[in-house]
Amino acid sequence: MLRAARRLAGSLLLYGVVVCWLTWPLAANVRTQLPITSFGGAFDPLYTAWVLAWETHALGSANTTLLGANIYHPTPDALVYGPPAFGALPYFAVVFGPTGNPALALNILFLGSAVLTASFLHIVTRDWTGSATAGLVAGCTFLASRWLFWSFAVTAPQLAVVFYLPLIVDRAARPLRGRGMLALFLLVLAQGLADLVYLAPAAMLPLLVIAGARLARGRTRAEGLRLLAAVALAGVVLVAVHWPWLALARAVPELSRQTPWYGVGLDPLDLPWGPLGWLSPVAVPTVGLAVIALGAVKALVRRWRGAPAARDRLWKHAALWAIVGTAISLPLQVRWNGAVVVLPHVALAQSWLPFLSFLRMPQRLGVSGLVGLALLGGLAFAELASGAATAARLAPAGLLRAGFAIALVVGMYLQYTRGIGEPAAYGPPLPHAYPLRAAVRGDSPVLRVLRTSGGPTLELPFKLSRFDAIKHQAVAMYRSIFYWQPLLNGYASYWPRDFPELMTLAHRLPDPQALQELRSRTGLRFVLIRLAEEVPRDAEQAAARSLWRGIAARRDRSDLELVAADDELLLFRVR
Repeated sequence: MLRAARRLAGSLLLYGVVVCWLTWPLAANVRTQLPITSFGGAFDPLYTAWVLAWETHALGSANTTLLGANIYHPTPDALVYGPPAFGALPYFAVVFGPTGNPALALNILFLGSAVLTASFLHIVTRDWTGSATAGLVAGCTFLASRWLFWSFAVTAPQLAVVFYLPLIVDRAARPLRGRGMLALFLLVLAQGLADLVYLAPAAMLPLLVIAGARLARGRTRAEGLRLLAAVALAGVVLVAVHWPWLALARAVPELSRQTPWYGVGLDPLDLPWGPLGWLSPVAVPTVGLAVIALGAVKALVRRWRGAPAARDRLWKHAALWAIVGTAISLPLQVRWNGAVVVLPHVALAQSWLPFLSFLRMPQRLGVSGLVGLALLGGLAFAELASGAATAARLAPAGLLRAGFAIALVVGMYLQYTRGIGEPAAYGPPLPHAYPLRAAVRGDSPVLRVLRTSGGPTLELPFKLSRFDAIKHQAVAMYRSIFYWQPLLNGYASYWPRDFPELMTLAHRLPDPQALQELRSRTGLRFVLIRLAEEVPRDAEQAAARSLWRGIAARRDRSDLELVAADDELLLFRVR
């Protein structure tokens, strides 16, 4: 037990250093900065921070309901308009609860999830192969997917909570008896709670394929039934926990149009290089893919020569996760040599599981394929290294394996950072420093006044154009973490039916008639004006700020009373 704890601590330390290196200088600024690596980084991480902070606040408050989130006021049960990320909550809340710092909690959730996943891949691979260097290759293969730190997981940090997947893969490779079934059920449930739309299917669909294969053979049928039962029970619990979210989709048929993302992400995927593209989790460096191919060839030749090994079964198991994970990440339509083709397996899956047709970006399901590829990388390294150690007797086998592993990891790092030898879809060379931006601060005296005064609040200014608007709305809801008053603003996967109309009225402020109508419809009590440039400056925003500054200076409005101000914020009471 003590030896296992030391090994885990060693893995956590190793990958903690690697993760900090790959994301530097984030580790030095975890309290005050957030990553901004792509367009979505301006708003999606703010949503994740807000939703986890709200859940922490609601569960610790006797006067607040979990579903009655403070955004989209006066809409009831506003939490159901976006993903709740329950599986990420314990890891966020343990930091946010005592510190009250959402940036710190979000960064530790994100970085810690990456460290844990790489560590568990290392440990599983070491158990499978008996080689710590093979574990290193597996862990680094996972970290070398740009999806994690640069593409999508960084914009939705709850999707980085995939450290259950290596344990699920390992558990599914072992015989399932009482405790094993319980462990698998709990692991699948925990993984699905992190994200119902993408991570739950990513974990469950490969398991269903494995269960189907075992059910097809008489000698493994009982094993298949136990696996199917564990997955089915986890699915039932996940549906029960998320029932308010599923009920909303049934109750509001037009909900699919009430989103800023309507029509986005439906383009065909270009083959063959699309799966190695920017948004794909399985886009690991081609050096790693080459090692997997060479290791697989060597394993096949070895078996053909009549020298099977105990890990041959694990090769098949990891390959199934890699293949199924990649297959389910493909969209309904792909483009090959300019021709658009409908993939029959996706069409069949959507006919059996209708919810799959609502996945806006199925590439995100490929995270199970990434875990499978990382395990294959470790297996392939062990296969090749054992052959090299046997063939070359001029140096100790351990030294050869270590040199081989270091060369492979360095090669993947160069491809990861510079894109050397990668297809154009992989993306350009990365910046030398991880891009960061200052997080919204909560220490303003204006927010202290708002926190104690109370009442429905609107934050201005914002733009009405689709993608510009959500940046401002996300900033407003993130700032509300520091005062928790009902907020007319909001950003989530979907919006309530009346939200666009209310925001059109809000955009007309300080027009007196619009202000009066907003007050009568929402009970608006406070208008919070953002003076700091937290989003890119433009003429419209500058004019709006100038107008509100004039009202604050003249104090000539009987319906607006300036109650607090500093260099960043103005707070008006609606009278």
